[in-house]
Amino acid sequence: MNPETNQNENARALVMMLMRTFSKGVLEDEAGVRAAKYVFAARLERLVFPAPKPKPLRPDQQIDPATGQGADRHATLHIPDESVGAVHLHIQLFPLADPGEMEFADRWQVYHGRPGEAHWYSAKVVGAKVRGVVVDGPEVILYNPLADDEPRLLRRINAVRGKLPRLFAEVTGMGGVSEATAVGLDPMGIDLRTRVGVARLPMPELAMDVAAAELALTRLGL
Repeated sequence: MNPETNQNENARALVMMLMRTFSKGVLEDEAGVRAAKYVFAARLERLVFPAPKPKPLRPDQQIDPATGQGADRHATLHIPDESVGAVHLHIQLFPLADPGEMEFADRWQVYHGRPGEAHWYSAKVVGAKVRGVVVDGPEVILYNPLADDEPRLLRRINAVRGKLPRLFAEVTGMGGVSEATAVGLDPMGIDLRTRVGVARLPMPELAMDVAAAELALTRLGL
């Protein structure tokens, strides 16, 4: 593998790791700069979050015939913040117009509680930049191969949820979690809802299928 390819692979891995580790960032678009919390919508292969209603369309803006809104609403999502070492995602926003997509708004509320905004959007990743390296949008994988088995695996974890605070401290070296409920799972880790926000419990190894995920949970004592 040549140095440039290796650099790109490392950058892609870092983008995915930071996106999965944090469930919040800083959203920057035409409405301003503000904090944003998100969830992964595995079926859509997008992120989902609430955001302010867009400004009225300019005469030169394209209209998306499916939604009747501007087809070129773009934004930048900085994860976890605007620092140099953060991931900077170039995203395109689409209203959640299909009633079947509102399950992801429900998922967001399971993670983060009731939103202050009432306008729900999915975000397609157009590209990303981390530590000066640009990653093309199609290389940012939002698909979760464990999505179909996630409910069952979460039930398994939450059956012994009393273990989670101590396990989180042992694995991450961080405290501050007295109660936790598993709300999401992917090949890289488990998302825990706590009293102070969402915490991330890493898997002991990458688990790309359900057998590997079950083995990882057993290794964690779950």
